[in-house]
Amino acid sequence: EELNSYFTVQIYGTDIDTTAIQIARAGSYPLSIAGDVGQERLTRFFQQDKQSYQIKKNIREMLVFAPQDLIQDPPFTKLDLLSCRNLLIYFSTDLQKKLLPIFHYSLKANGALFLGSSETASELYLFKDKKAKLFVSKTQDSSLYKSVSFSAGQRRQPTTSANDKDQQNQEPHIFSLVEAILQQSDTPPCVLVNAENEILYVHGRTGRFLEPAIGRASADVLAMARTGLKSALATAIREAHIRHKKVVCNGLRVEQHAAHIEVNLTVNPLLDQPALHGLLLVSFDAVTPIPQATEKSKSAAKDAAGTSAEDLERELHSTRDYLQATIEELEATNEELKSANEELQSTNEELQSTNEELETSKEELQSLNEESATVNAELQSHIDELTHSHDDMKNLLDSTQIATLFLDIDLRIHRFTPKMTGIIALTEGDIGRLVTDLAINLEGVDLKEIAERVLDTLNPEAMEVCTAEQRFYSMRVLPYRTVHNAINGVVITLDDITQRINMEEELRHSEDRYRFVLKNSPLTVAHIDSDLRYRWIHNAHPDFAPSFYLGKRDDEIADNEGARQLIRLKEQVLKTGVAANAVIHFPLSTGEHTFSISAEPLRDSSGKTVGLTTVSFDISESQKTD
Repeated sequence: EELNSYFTVQIYGTDIDTTAIQIARAGSYPLSIAGDVGQERLTRFFQQDKQSYQIKKNIREMLVFAPQDLIQDPPFTKLDLLSCRNLLIYFSTDLQKKLLPIFHYSLKANGALFLGSSETASELYLFKDKKAKLFVSKTQDSSLYKSVSFSAGQRRQPTTSANDKDQQNQEPHIFSLVEAILQQSDTPPCVLVNAENEILYVHGRTGRFLEPAIGRASADVLAMARTGLKSALATAIREAHIRHKKVVCNGLRVEQHAAHIEVNLTVNPLLDQPALHGLLLVSFDAVTPIPQATEKSKSAAKDAAGTSAEDLERELHSTRDYLQATIEELEATNEELKSANEELQSTNEELQSTNEELETSKEELQSLNEESATVNAELQSHIDELTHSHDDMKNLLDSTQIATLFLDIDLRIHRFTPKMTGIIALTEGDIGRLVTDLAINLEGVDLKEIAERVLDTLNPEAMEVCTAEQRFYSMRVLPYRTVHNAINGVVITLDDITQRINMEEELRHSEDRYRFVLKNSPLTVAHIDSDLRYRWIHNAHPDFAPSFYLGKRDDEIADNEGARQLIRLKEQVLKTGVAANAVIHFPLSTGEHTFSISAEPLRDSSGKTVGLTTVSFDISESQKTD
């Protein structure tokens, strides 16, 4: 960050414990880590939820976790840093000696090895920081890895493959075939050898040419060849394998019991029969042995032969050919080994790359799986919330006792409340049917026409409707809007107002009766507000028109003691909230009149006095009579 530079970093975390790997992959830690990790790091590298800290995605993408056994599994290679702290102290010395070369093999040149405070490295490393136990690997040399072995615990036990079984089953057939070939021809003593020069079959007496080698028993024909035969035999076998042609060596002097015999050697590859492919038939044809003389003659002849220039030249030529053949064979073998080593190295790198890709794919799949699990959990949470919301809405609609019908954009029934079934004969099987298919018990109402009009104008409509049974309903038709404000149908509600209609009708009749009574009675009835002003008056005195009273107080209408006395009566009732009566005298145009006046408080729903109702009756005539 100080250099304003950013790098692509890949970190591998391995462990033998698969449970630990799973925990590491999850990257979720309890809230208690806040006691060990600073707030700056928590904010920078973690995301906090209700119960844990989750490592951020950009950090998680840098990490690859994989199970690994240091002893058995192939190591990662070309590493810059290998941290293995406080692990070697639990291993034996032999195991430490085995692991440290593997670590060196894994590191790049000058790669760093970070060990624990009680651990130390071998001679393959140099100290970088003794106190920190930080080491640097020396220059890599293939000779350092002679003791390095990988996948020791996973080596397969030798098994007999199908090809080996087939070969074992074919061996009796091969020997029978060889016997048949040899019996049909006059073949001198011979042996059948394979590509490893091992004798598989012996024909005739071969003791004059071959003898068991000293030491561990071996079936190698070269090890068993007598003196004078070995070099020529090795050369002939090699040429026969390479050229796939018969090789003949005549006049070989083979030592036998302090004497020599002359032998013609023939090495013939068996190419005619597919079952014998790769096998060689080595024949020994002994020419007439060299005549034996007396002991003195033998010794003289032997000395003469040993010093013979011809024999020395022949032996030297044979040795030179054998040495040349050996050198060429070693060179070819060396080239093959180099090629095989390069191929193995390339294969190892490809396998390592493939392994890393597979691990990355596995991590990605694991991440996708975790994301899928999170999405599933969120979806399940949303489903639970929707279920709760659906239950709440159902209980709300049921508790309101309002009949509700939901129609989709095609005016098909989508849902309805149980209360609606008492008005329109509906069942669960009607969901999806057109509203026009229903027998609707509402007089003079065309639901289809009203719903289409609401969908066209998007304006709600309200009206009062009646059934044939004289049940009255307040019907409202509104557009059905989704949470995204899209129109997806209509909602029809029917609220039973039969009782209200009946009460209004009864009140209407009562008002007519009361109006008749008031009209034909001498009582004066008035409604007074909290400011003692007239709001309504019936049967006013003939001296004043009814409109003259409205909005005025009694002391504004007349300036006399009667008006002031009436004001005091009304103030008392308004203040105490208790009804009161009084007899008050008023001077009028027809003379002085006496009225019996009653005042009663008017209260709102909370019981507060908000006005008065007064009733007055002229008792002047009755007082004159008295």
